[in-house]
Amino acid sequence: SMDMLSALAGLMRVVALEQQCNSQARLFDGRRASDFTVRTVGREILPPTGRSPYAGPALRCDFTGRVVAGFRVGDDQEHRNRPFTGSAWFARPLAGSVPVPIRITFETRRLGEATLYLTKIEPGPDSVTPDSVTEAPSPAAAP
Repeated sequence: SMDMLSALAGLMRVVALEQQCNSQARLFDGRRASDFTVRTVGREILPPTGRSPYAGPALRCDFTGRVVAGFRVGDDQEHRNRPFTGSAWFARPLAGSVPVPIRITFETRRLGEATLYLTKIEPGPDSVTPDSVTEAPSPAAAP
């Protein structure tokens, strides 16, 4: 299993290398384990919004998660088994950059739907470019 940030970094790698987002992962947030499935929906045009400087083409990836361990005592069976869903849009906001999540919408258990927006991006001295993204070594190849 992995944490949410590591899973997002792995998904960014998949999108950069394969221009799609089909993948699965087990995540652990320190309290709950969840199984996530991500699937490619396709290309969409994100309209301008005052919440993000990016507007334009993006790859939409939908995800579904199910909690498999770490349930709260007293949670009813329906609440436990209900999947939660969301979408992430990946694009290259800077010329020559790797695709990054521009917008992510997702369901929360307690607060309803939430949306995260990319609000700022700048090239850094050690910027990651598409040519610098490589495939991760397989676990069997690790020393």
